Amino acid sequence: MEAFKQEMDDTVVTSKIDFNRAAFGDGTGAMATVRTDPGAGAFTVLDVNTTVNFRGGEVVDIVSTAGVQRDASARTVTAVVRTAGAQTITLSPSVTDANIVVGDLIVRASSDSTLTAPNNSFNKEIQGLSSLIDSTGTVHGVNPTTYPFWSSFERSVGGALSDTELRNAKDNVGFESGADLESGMDFAIITTRGIRRRYADTLLANRQVQASQPVRLHGGFTALMFDENPIFVDDQAPQGSVFGISVRDLFWAEMSDWDWMDEDGKVLKWESRRDRYIAVLYKYCQLGLTRRNSHFKLLTVTDDGK
Repeated sequence: MEAFKQEMDDTVVTSKIDFNRAAFGDGTGAMATVRTDPGAGAFTVLDVNTTVNFRGGEVVDIVSTAGVQRDASARTVTAVVRTAGAQTITLSPSVTDANIVVGDLIVRASSDSTLTAPNNSFNKEIQGLSSLIDSTGTVHGVNPTTYPFWSSFERSVGGALSDTELRNAKDNVGFESGADLESGMDFAIITTRGIRRRYADTLLANRQVQASQPVRLHGGFTALMFDENPIFVDDQAPQGSVFGISVRDLFWAEMSDWDWMDEDGKVLKWESRRDRYIAVLYKYCQLGLTRRNSHFKLLTVTDDGK
């Protein structure tokens, strides 16, 4: 019984991790995209744009950006290679669909998903930061084409993160929204380990040791700061991206926290005609914002690919 309880606890933890991934996404359910055309022959190794959302053991489908199901349903990820510029996942069993092209999405799937009866997360996930914090696209029924103020500051950097890039992004947000960006934890910056590490390296020449705090480094490595705003790392942040978030303008619309479905009085339910029991874990919520122009997003920032 103790082992079973541990397994249920582990299910909650892994579900929260996957939910965190979705909170960075755009609602499509994409865990990664196909980076190079695998060709017409059978293959098991697939070149992808990022592997940060894979650890091995995931069951996935491959679909087009329009949701067309490829004949690559219910494949299990058996290996992950995180070499920068050559990230791959290995799928089992092998795939033979010649229609898979660059840009197709790898989405989470059920083990019973098929080409004719797909069962996956395509367009079934919450609207995450990648679409909420954006300069285009309708959010909460408001389109920035009609209402220009309903637009986040977005810039394709195409290089390393610098003080100049962060200053430019914050200045644009401050000017457009009037938000107070100097109040410490009210505004936060979230990025990847690779981008933070590269940015921290640019501060090494400026570190200081104070007599009263001999082990404290100016610029800090416990919590790296920019203008008194903390720079956080999240391992599921999209590669090459930096999000600037006005915390008070972002919210969870939540009907229920994580819980086990037990309306019939039972958490464990016998699955008819099978030698097993099942349980249903659920959470009802959506991520939203009250202002869109008080956030920024930097893309194509030089990163250590994963």
